Amino acid sequence: MDYNLLYETTYKKYFSLAEKILKAKCIKYKNEGVSFNYTYNEIQKNSYAYSKQINEKLLQNSYAYTKHINEKLLQEKLAPYSKLFSERYQIFDEDCILNVIEKRIIPLLKKNKQTSKISLEEFVYTYAKLDAIKSASRIFSNFNRLYELIFKLNDFNKFELVEHKCSVENIPLFIKLREKIYPTPKESKSKISKSTNEDDAYLNVQDVSKLTNYAVPTIYDLKHKGQIPFYKNGAKLQFKKSEILDWIEKGKGVTKNDLEAKADEYILKNS
Repeated sequence: MDYNLLYETTYKKYFSLAEKILKAKCIKYKNEGVSFNYTYNEIQKNSYAYSKQINEKLLQNSYAYTKHINEKLLQEKLAPYSKLFSERYQIFDEDCILNVIEKRIIPLLKKNKQTSKISLEEFVYTYAKLDAIKSASRIFSNFNRLYELIFKLNDFNKFELVEHKCSVENIPLFIKLREKIYPTPKESKSKISKSTNEDDAYLNVQDVSKLTNYAVPTIYDLKHKGQIPFYKNGAKLQFKKSEILDWIEKGKGVTKNDLEAKADEYILKNS
């Protein structure tokens, strides 16, 4: 028996089925007009219940005399093999499924004299099915913000369960869909002109940033150092367009000292 092939084909089959079921449930709840949070919680509850059913089926199919044995006892008897199978990637680097069965599970079955009581084929098949359901549920949970955008936009053509290696904020599809719902505010069409028209207009920090191509923090830094002409009206910071244009042309700032020197010069001339 090629246990690797059995596991892979079973896993792909049920993962694809789980994806279709999750998509169908999302569409159903969306058409009913319920919220995504309600949809998410219901899907997670159903996934848990279905996984539990598969576990129970595994117990029933593993023993011919299941009906006569306590369920807890069955769980205890299967636990060592389940643990080994779930830890296969930690134990082996290659052919994890085949190696864990041949080198760990079968020897343990022989030691416990349970070889005839457990069908390894059914064991692998059922665990592949269970892993597929769990993986689908985990991906839906880990990237639920992406599926929430798909849900809100009612654009289920983009619904696909993919294990991304980055955070949800960096997924291209998430960025694209978020932009549709929460578009970035467009810049005002009225740009600050560098011409001398309306030179006496008062500008705010953002206007000066656009006019000078300096970042807003840089404008504040120049202001604090007294290297750019500015006006303070209470808590409001303003700049005179004519003075900013002149400051740009001269390539240097009109400092506080410059203004005081000009004032002294004016007083001397007119005294």
